[in-house]
Amino acid sequence: MQQPFRKEPPLTLIQSLRGWWLRQLSFPAQDRALYRAVWNSGPTRLLDIGVSNLQRAVRLIELAKLKNPLASIEFVGISLFEAARCLGKRSSSLKEVYQQMRRLNVVARLIPGTILPGLQTLADLNLKVDFVLIAGPHDCAELLQAWPSLMRLLDEKSQVWVHGDIEGRGTGKGFKRLSIEEIQARAFCATEPTRCAA
Repeated sequence: MQQPFRKEPPLTLIQSLRGWWLRQLSFPAQDRALYRAVWNSGPTRLLDIGVSNLQRAVRLIELAKLKNPLASIEFVGISLFEAARCLGKRSSSLKEVYQQMRRLNVVARLIPGTILPGLQTLADLNLKVDFVLIAGPHDCAELLQAWPSLMRLLDEKSQVWVHGDIEGRGTGKGFKRLSIEEIQARAFCATEPTRCAA
């Protein structure tokens, strides 16, 4: 049965200004590229690997909701949460993130743990995500092994953004969007490390 057409309600002036401010003037400036990407693509399921900055996650969801006011927005987070604090790393607690997601009225799927088992769990659920953010400290060897699992979560419209210092490359503080070819190359290196090194 064909679903009835639903017209998106227009944004209020305050909502429009808020969205513009986040994309153009918010701080830190390095996050603006992420905000513009969410605004332009309108994802409904976002994956934050690390959840290293709860304010940034909230802003990404806020923009997704502004772009898709009639859609159900889902936030998926993989993080050590409280365990990260024992390692001397900054992190929000599992309870804090859940509370914030409830305030935003979004569906939250939070997976405590490191990147590899977290992505394997999502891949086994046949979950697809529209927008992926990889930030925060990760074990480089484990991150390398995680790319094949991440590939299983993507479709032709998915975007993957990584922080400049991810994978130990030390390329800066900004975020970069990976092309599908770059993601495939990383997945290949995980499955064929000897051929990749050669």
